[in-house]
Amino acid sequence: LYTFSRAYDDGNGQTYNLGNTDGLAVEGLSFGYTADAFTIALSMVNPEGQMEETGGVNDDLNTEVAITYSGIENLVIGAGMHMDNAQDGGNDTDYTNVHAAYTMDKLMLGAEYVNIDTDGAEDRSAYLLLADYDINDKFGVAVRYSQWESLVVADSGGELDRVTVAPNYAITDSLGAILEYSSTETAAGADADQLALEFTFTF
Repeated sequence: LYTFSRAYDDGNGQTYNLGNTDGLAVEGLSFGYTADAFTIALSMVNPEGQMEETGGVNDDLNTEVAITYSGIENLVIGAGMHMDNAQDGGNDTDYTNVHAAYTMDKLMLGAEYVNIDTDGAEDRSAYLLLADYDINDKFGVAVRYSQWESLVVADSGGELDRVTVAPNYAITDSLGAILEYSSTETAAGADADQLALEFTFTF
């Protein structure tokens, strides 16, 4: 991650956390194919925390397809869709994600759009814009703007935003540090400031 915080936080757990490595594990199969300019992956898995053997009302597997295209120099474009077949009579949810990253020398520009479509409920969406610039071999800075629609924020139209500035410094070849400042609009319409320091070790 270029920052300490995630781009979206609706106060409702994992709504937009599509790459949720902190949550429950799933069981299933994933198939992938890679060519010169694109990759494609298809996954079929049990819902989080569920086993097909439990015999719920809906025993359908969740399905996900993801495609990445890199046929244009310095540009990577990706898209994916995850179909969440709710267990025990719940509402099915479709997650759609489109993202792109373009590199120009020391500058990387990134963008993402997420749409969540749940049966019987209004669609929700989120997007982010990110710029990461390497000032030199040791020092860089990331700037991010993100906006998302939340179910838990009724008094501000359900729309929140976050502005993040995160300088990073390479202390050694393996040890790095990220200092982040974020300003996030809260449910009450006020701003909440966050300051974080993160150390990363790679090997």
